[in-house]
Amino acid sequence: MKMHPVKSATVLSLALAAALVLLACTSAERTPTPEATAVPRSYSGGDAWQPQWSPEGTKILFRSDSDGTDHLYVMNPDGSGRTRMSPGDAAALEPQWSPDGTMLTFTSDTNGARDIYVVKADGTGLAQITNVARDGAASWPTWSPDGMKIAFHQLAATSASKDIAWVVNRDGSDLTQISPTGHAQFPQWSPDGTKLAFISDQDGTRDIYTVKPDGSELVQLTHSEERNQAWELQWSPDGAQIAFIFSSHSSSDVYVMNADGSNITQISDTETYDAPVLGAWSPEGSMIAFTAGSYRSKAVYVVQSEGSELTQVSHQGDYQVATAPQWSPDGVRIAFISDADGNDDIYIVNPDGSDLTQLTNTEWHESVGVWDMVWSPDGTQIAYTVGPYGARRIYVINADGTETARVADAE
Repeated sequence: MKMHPVKSATVLSLALAAALVLLACTSAERTPTPEATAVPRSYSGGDAWQPQWSPEGTKILFRSDSDGTDHLYVMNPDGSGRTRMSPGDAAALEPQWSPDGTMLTFTSDTNGARDIYVVKADGTGLAQITNVARDGAASWPTWSPDGMKIAFHQLAATSASKDIAWVVNRDGSDLTQISPTGHAQFPQWSPDGTKLAFISDQDGTRDIYTVKPDGSELVQLTHSEERNQAWELQWSPDGAQIAFIFSSHSSSDVYVMNADGSNITQISDTETYDAPVLGAWSPEGSMIAFTAGSYRSKAVYVVQSEGSELTQVSHQGDYQVATAPQWSPDGVRIAFISDADGNDDIYIVNPDGSDLTQLTNTEWHESVGVWDMVWSPDGTQIAYTVGPYGARRIYVINADGTETARVADAE
């Protein structure tokens, strides 16, 4: 299967020309956005980062160390109404909105072990809903589609023990182990909430399993051979298929299978050691975006879910890295982060590789540029983090590149 790069080409100069050898490389023709606004230069100490829009788009959740420790805050999209959501002096990690936007879940070791907490979106009703061993840790909490349960995996307390996947009601009741022996990680709910998929090595190799929330009907979907491993997984929007990464000792590729484990199909054809990373299914479920490449040259690709029309949609050359593809809510555009112009910035592109546009324009003094980004639920804005470590800030920009606003500092 041949990867088809975007047809237009130009010669890009590598950013560190004084130190690096200039290389001619093929890249996509991009359309700069004249209105794109360079972010302001004023910084003070501390970080604000990892923005998440609420499901209805009226609030933004983010992390900040303004109190000296990573805590969670919620604010309005314009930066007003900032409210701290996490307790104590311990860091709060892995936050996630409930599907209806009325609650949050996160992990924290404020009581000595990392446990799962829930809190209402207005900051009230904080509750610890797990109680793991003091030397263990609850991690990766994910809400069920109806918002009534939370799945998570408990990290092994010792090297001799195993990670375990669990489901618990959001009030802390009915804690249920859903994985048997062996390491079990990253449980993910099917879109209808009737099953969970997770990765476990209980059979000696890393494979994908599904199970009901009550722990019944455990099914092994993949059967890896020695030195072959299943890694990331994602349900399709309709729950009929699962995309995943399968790695052997010499290569890694993207695969898709039916939710019952049948019809396993390789849909990428990356070169040896060009390890792919799953991005996401398109909202209607017909395409998958992913990244692939080496540490110094990584590009974004889009492929039909049955494996046809594999297309490179980002520029690619030595020392150019594109990552983190995200579909717009309507599936019309893809946003990703790329250092094609020397600093990490946000670009948007059509799924066929056309109309590639640089959305942000960070500056060299801002070091690494953009760290992360997320579309608003209505697709009209993107929230993102920019700035060097220790002085990261959150901005909101319109999806057409206009009206950049700085909405969160650490203070």
